[in-house]
Amino acid sequence: MGNTANYTTGNYTREALEGLSVDTPDRAAYQKVKENWDGIAKPLDGMGRFEELTAQIGAIQGTEDVDISKKAVIIMCADNGIVEEGISQAGQEAPCTSQPWKLHR
Repeated sequence: MGNTANYTTGNYTREALEGLSVDTPDRAAYQKVKENWDGIAKPLDGMGRFEELTAQIGAIQGTEDVDISKKAVIIMCADNGIVEEGISQAGQEAPCTSQPWKLHR
């Protein structure tokens, strides 16, 4: 990532958020991960979508040594004006973000 600051505390300032960037996926890392899969004794693309996903993760991480030991689920919600237009099934008070940790239980 372009900015190496530690953002694990959840205390984000406007300046910190504006300083974040996302790098372009590394094509060489993507290709190397795919080559590693193709070098295993199995039918080409025999692991299906899993091979593609690990290659994409490798490209994002910029390495052929894919590491998914640190992971998170980010849930983001917005009404984008649909409540006001009467399109939504629920009002703005819907518990979309009030207790997201309960979604996995």
